[in-house]
Amino acid sequence: MKGGRVVPVWQQRLLHVCLTVIVVAVFSALALAPFVLSKNMETADTTSMRNEMFELHLGIDALHGALLDWQAARAMGGEPDESLGLLLDERTQLLAHRIGVVLAYPGAMAVLPENAETLERTRDRVAALVAQLGGPAGKATAARDRVAGLLGPDLVQLDRYLVDAFRRLGQITANDRWQLARISLIAQRLASFLLLVGVLTLIVLWMQHRVLRRAETSLNTVMGDLAEAQRIAHIGNVRRDYGRDTVSWSPEFATIYGLDPDGQMTGAQFEALLLPADAEKVLESERKAFARSAETRAPVRRDLTFRALRADGEVIELEVQSELTANPDGTPHSMVSTVRDITVEARARRALRESERSLAAAQRIAHLGSFRHNYSTGRTSWSSELYVVLGCDPAEGPRPLRQIVHPEDFGHVQALFTELLKGGPAGGQRQASFDCRVLLPDGRERFIRGTAEMNYDDAGAPDMLTGSLQDVTTDIEQERALRDALSEAERANAAKSDFLAVMSHELRTPMNGVLGMLSAVEATPLDDRQRGQIRVARTSAEALLAILNDVLDMSKIESGRMELEERPFELRPLVTGVVDLYSESARAKGVALTARIQEELPAWITGDPLRIRQILANLVSNAVKFTHAGQVSLTVDLPPNRSPQGGRLGLRFCVSDTGIGIPVDRQQQVFGRFNQLDASYTRRFGGSGLGLAISRSLAELMGGRIGFASMPGQGSSFWLDVEAAPAEPAPDAHGRQPEGILPPLSVLVAEDNATNRLVARSMLERLGQEVAFAEDGLDALEAVSCRSFDLVLMDISMPRMDGIEATRRIRRLAGPESGVPILALTAHAGAAERTACLEAGCNEVLTKPLDLDALHRALQRWLPHDAQVAAPSDDGCEGRADDAPEIRLADLAGQIGPEAMPLLIEASREDLARHRATIEKAAAGQAVDAAAVLRACHSLVGIAATLGLPETADAARRHEAALRASSAGPGDLARLLDLIRGMEAALSRAAASLGPVAETAAP
Repeated sequence: MKGGRVVPVWQQRLLHVCLTVIVVAVFSALALAPFVLSKNMETADTTSMRNEMFELHLGIDALHGALLDWQAARAMGGEPDESLGLLLDERTQLLAHRIGVVLAYPGAMAVLPENAETLERTRDRVAALVAQLGGPAGKATAARDRVAGLLGPDLVQLDRYLVDAFRRLGQITANDRWQLARISLIAQRLASFLLLVGVLTLIVLWMQHRVLRRAETSLNTVMGDLAEAQRIAHIGNVRRDYGRDTVSWSPEFATIYGLDPDGQMTGAQFEALLLPADAEKVLESERKAFARSAETRAPVRRDLTFRALRADGEVIELEVQSELTANPDGTPHSMVSTVRDITVEARARRALRESERSLAAAQRIAHLGSFRHNYSTGRTSWSSELYVVLGCDPAEGPRPLRQIVHPEDFGHVQALFTELLKGGPAGGQRQASFDCRVLLPDGRERFIRGTAEMNYDDAGAPDMLTGSLQDVTTDIEQERALRDALSEAERANAAKSDFLAVMSHELRTPMNGVLGMLSAVEATPLDDRQRGQIRVARTSAEALLAILNDVLDMSKIESGRMELEERPFELRPLVTGVVDLYSESARAKGVALTARIQEELPAWITGDPLRIRQILANLVSNAVKFTHAGQVSLTVDLPPNRSPQGGRLGLRFCVSDTGIGIPVDRQQQVFGRFNQLDASYTRRFGGSGLGLAISRSLAELMGGRIGFASMPGQGSSFWLDVEAAPAEPAPDAHGRQPEGILPPLSVLVAEDNATNRLVARSMLERLGQEVAFAEDGLDALEAVSCRSFDLVLMDISMPRMDGIEATRRIRRLAGPESGVPILALTAHAGAAERTACLEAGCNEVLTKPLDLDALHRALQRWLPHDAQVAAPSDDGCEGRADDAPEIRLADLAGQIGPEAMPLLIEASREDLARHRATIEKAAAGQAVDAAAVLRACHSLVGIAATLGLPETADAARRHEAALRASSAGPGDLARLLDLIRGMEAALSRAAASLGPVAETAAP
């Protein structure tokens, strides 16, 4: 790699070959130079030859001396000494040897004159003479004489020949030395050049080695990155050689197909991996590609998507890009392919297409279209259904908002989108919904419900707006129809409620008179016949009243206005009271009526005693009614297989009888409305047929259930299961005596009906009370203003001024008479009437016809603290109640402990002082936060209730309600200030009564 660029392989190979040739040449030259020089020395080594020729010259001189000595000895006549003969022989042989050595020397022929022919002839002659020297002594002498005679002249000639050879050899030697010096110089220069080339070659090789190492590292990195990229992208490579019939692949391809990374296979095995359904498509594409490659003599690209089988049999989907090459004759040569596993992607695409189809179908069914606007590109797109919803032509494209929205609604919709365009949270979204009308191209008007979501970029600028528009014209029309129907139903229900209220009043008022007068007559001296007649009349009236109550209770249950009251009550008195209520009827029929309560059950529980008593009374009444002989029992115990949970326990009230039972075919109708099984039951037993239906509804309202079991002729068993929590005995709220004779009270009865006035007088006088009357609301208001009453019984429906208005005006009086307890009397059965009475300021609501016991209990609940009637004043009006109330010290000490009393009193004094300051500012007309005055009144309610001052609590509660309705003024607050000052005075007296303890506790 050079400069980050990978060197091509062919360049790398060419460089390697060149460097290798240079290195081989350098080292070959260095190795062959000595050999070449040595060869030259061997062919022209004149120094050695000169030495040999010098030796030959010495041999000639030695033989010449030996010949002279021989010839001298022969000249003296006589036989020469043998030693001279042997010397001559030896020197002759040595000469022959030396001549042979010279002639045998390499290159001698080219160096010696005459190509050494003279020397060769001399050698041959000497050799022949030497052969003759080896005979007997006589012959030897003769042979030596011939040698001396023949060799004498030859030696002189040979000597001259050697001189010429020496001269020529000198010339050759000089020339050889010059050539040798020249060759040495060339060799030195060549060696230096080759050495330099070698060094440079080594440097280049070292640098190339570094480059190749870096290239190898880079290549390995690239190959690793490529392999990692293929692994991440799930892309593999495969190569098929058709000539060798082999298929090889990359590791990722092996992973895709589940093959061995280092394996191979044949073409047939490779084709067997194709899914049979797609095999023909793949092979046909290959045939076409090879045919085009044969025509163009170039590789052909092919893109294809198909399915294949993994080694484990799993079907995968692949996207392949191939390059196929054919031979000139059209036969396949090779195929190189890049394979990507798109199984997950294909499934996602199919799911997306299915989702898009489902979305389009959902939009079509819901008649809902979607839109999208890209603020970076300015491109707006609509779904196909949106064109249908807006009645537009898709060929025209999306239309501007102004051309779609109705002109009367355009401003609202434009303001909404303008708000979205102001910006939003960075990288977040903001949503908006709207309803508007749109105008279709044909002029029709449709109602549209839209939802828009604006996506913002990282800078908080609008990026993408998406939304939907749904045609809700049909829904709007249906909503209108439903609203009209609801309004009509509400009007009908209101009319029904008004009718029930009127009927309740019209029926209960005469019933009140009937029952009241019967009670009054029954209290007078009567004989037995008269008393029996009165009893029959009273029973009939009570039965009629029970039917009326059932009808009204069912009406309240149906309208959802039946309200339950959760409070502590004593279980045993409730059960025995129900039994006592019907004990006389049971005794008259000879039926034993008994009650049993499980001993483990708590004495006090929480619940709605009135509704439980109503259900039990209905069940016991039915049991006594349908039992001619035997017994009726009311038992209370724990239900079977149920244990207390979360501090609550289940109670089962069971009424069993030995009466006539219920036929099996009629048992499913037991809890039906106006149902008495058949007409004979109605004739024999009477009743409205609503009792059990009301009982079941009441049981369900209390979260309980009711059921029964019955055998015809053997009796029935009805049970009620409810959950209740154990409770502490309820303390007497005002310290009044719960039973016994009432203390004398001054009671004002506001009633326009003379009969009802007579009934009220009779009942109150029987209870030992002093009674005054007012015929309407105005008279009642005047009476309360002039005289102090302990309690007011206020009829609601009266001429000139009704009871609700009269109560409001009494509560607005300035003196203590505004806090007198007012008990509303009404024959209306609805919850709205009760709510209206309480909101006007009534303390309690009593329902007509009045019951003596109910009246007795109501008077007990609202007894004044001292239970004394105020003395008349001298100005002709009755005296007023004392404005300084007394705190229930004993009751409070019993509840919170004597040691906490000083702290309580001091905390209350501080709170009262703070609230009084706030209310004084408001009463003086100063700017005070209305919420602060409201909180002060609300806090006063709790303080007064805690201290046992109900009148003050009621006054604060009324002021709180008035402030919430924004109708209170300074005059109203002045009365509340008087009450607060009275409370502060009472707290001061209480602190003084506690003595030093309270003072010590004060901060």
